Parts: sequence; C-alpha cells; structure tokens
Amino acid sequence: MLSLCNENKGNFAGGAYAPILRRIETFSGESLRKALQAHEKHAEKVFELDGLVAAAVAKLKARGLMSPYLRAFVVARINPLRWIQGDSPPLEDVLKTMRERAARFNADKIRQEDLAVAGGAPDDEG
Repeated sequence: MLSLCNENKGNFAGGAYAPILRRIETFSGESLRKALQAHEKHAEKVFELDGLVAAAVAKLKARGLMSPYLRAFVVARINPLRWIQGDSPPLEDVLKTMRERAARFNADKIRQEDLAVAGGAPDDEG
C-alpha cells in the first residue's frame, strides 16, 4: 500500500506507517483488479491520516518542539496496535482509530522530555 501512496504522491513520508501497515496487511486472494481497488481505498485513508498527523506535527513545532522524529513520535502516540496482544483488528478499523486519535491529538500535553525519552530530542551541543 505504501508503494501506491508513493506513486500518487512522490514525496510521501510513509516510513512512520510501515511497521503498522506491515503488521496488519495480509495477502489478498482476490483478483488483482479487486485487490488494487482495495489498496487504493486504503491509500486514500492513509493520506487522510497523514494530513492529520502533519497538522499535529505543525502544532508541536509551533510550540517550539523540534526533532527530526516528530512524525514518527506522533504516529507512535496514536498507534492502537501497541496495546493489542494477539490478533490485530482489520486495517480499516486501525486506520479509523488512528485518524480519530490524530484529530484530537493534544500537543499541549507533550513536553521536550517526552521526545527525549523517544530518542528524538535535538542535541544541545552547539
């Protein structure tokens, strides 16, 4: 699915979503035409999610939080799979939950120390 996203938007930064999609995508036994249609539909949902994640990253940057890992940090915070043991829910449900969480992401609760714990704080050395 990420290849479709890259094909539609050449500068799509999908690396933050790869571990999640790899965990929940499954091989489809459907015809190539039907499988491609389903992947295109899912790619649209990923684009919607990416827009919401970009808005959350912009809020963090507006608060003065800087890190090259902000996108990955936000995606990790809204990822419902990190709490699920066993079988993963369907892809549509995961993307829906992530979009809902991204839409209500509260940048005011995030501190620079949270980024440091995640390994994405900028160096203080000048």
